[in-house]
Amino acid sequence: MTSQSKLNAILAMAFLTSCGDDGGNAENGPSGMDQVVATYDDLAVCSARREGLLVYVRDEKTAYVCENGFWTPDVDGGRPDKVHSSIAQLSSGSEACLDGEIRLDAATDVIYKCDELQERWIVADQRDTSLQLDGCTKKRDAEIGRGADGGQYVCDHGIWREETESEKSAGRGCAKDNLGEEIKIHGYLVCSQSGLWRATTYTVAGTMTDPRDGGTVYRTIGIGSQMWMAENLNYEYKVDGAAYGNKCYDDSVKYCAQYGRLYSWAAAMDTAATGCGYGKTCQVSGHVRGVCPEGWHLPSREEWATLVDAVGGKSIAGKALKSTEGWIQSGNGDDAYGFSVLPAGMVFSAGFSSEKGGGAIFWSSSEHNQEEAHYLIITHGFNVAGMTSYGKNYGCSIRCIKD
Repeated sequence: MTSQSKLNAILAMAFLTSCGDDGGNAENGPSGMDQVVATYDDLAVCSARREGLLVYVRDEKTAYVCENGFWTPDVDGGRPDKVHSSIAQLSSGSEACLDGEIRLDAATDVIYKCDELQERWIVADQRDTSLQLDGCTKKRDAEIGRGADGGQYVCDHGIWREETESEKSAGRGCAKDNLGEEIKIHGYLVCSQSGLWRATTYTVAGTMTDPRDGGTVYRTIGIGSQMWMAENLNYEYKVDGAAYGNKCYDDSVKYCAQYGRLYSWAAAMDTAATGCGYGKTCQVSGHVRGVCPEGWHLPSREEWATLVDAVGGKSIAGKALKSTEGWIQSGNGDDAYGFSVLPAGMVFSAGFSSEKGGGAIFWSSSEHNQEEAHYLIITHGFNVAGMTSYGKNYGCSIRCIKD
């Protein structure tokens, strides 16, 4: 039985009688027992006045001795030579405590936890017991544990708190005591504030040139382990010399210059080379160059997810990636990484444009079914960045990622 199980039993126990009798009797038990009870749950609270009491539990066929606030199996067949009636006595004695161990002070009825690094017992937090986790101590700082309620919790400066999306993505807690820690996952992440891992760029912002249309220059940015175009693609895709599946918002050249072009999924995937499009199942694997320049490719759903994780998780990625201006209703972001998402809007299947200033939608190379493909969406009213699927015949923005 674990110390936590024992604690749960201690907290649930009640006195067996209200007359000062400890309950049970010596019938049907081995000689030398002070009492006999039917089950472990029938044991009374192991309090100071019961210290050293020897009780036989019939269904377990085991004798228990009350020691240090716990009922302990009497493996030696007798009472211990030395007992402690309080945590204070225990701490000053020779017996060492195990980090995170939970105990009830029999003298005061206060619940304590052992902090090995501080070499002392400290008062336990309510969540140490209610979540049935080991005590949150300095040694366990940033550790992630699953509580009795099924939730994930992080040990943060002595208290278990709920895990954030950022920590879920990183697989490690970002607590007050490990600020500045850097880990290598999805590139490099640094613990920037309690609960938030942020990506660090592995290279300075740069540029790339697309030679296909006379040398259009795009800004680039490295985030974590990935290199991205920091501007929307503005290449006029053609099939057999004719423009196909791409247009400017409201058919205005000025919007192409500001936001880049809006592409159908067929155009994004370079249907002339792959045969992909609306109403068809596209059998592709690995990197899909699509409409991107040589050396770059259309990001997969997984590559978008990696970016979102690298900037703190889907609950905050929208704000981190959005530009600092151009979004309606105070929906601007903080552009923390120079990714500079602009609210380019989209083109509906009927051909009309919508959502300029309010949303940004980016195609992935990952197919959902014959009619839909996966895309990343960021809107003005929320800080999130989410993946979903939509009709392949809609027009969306494109960001290319380096091979």
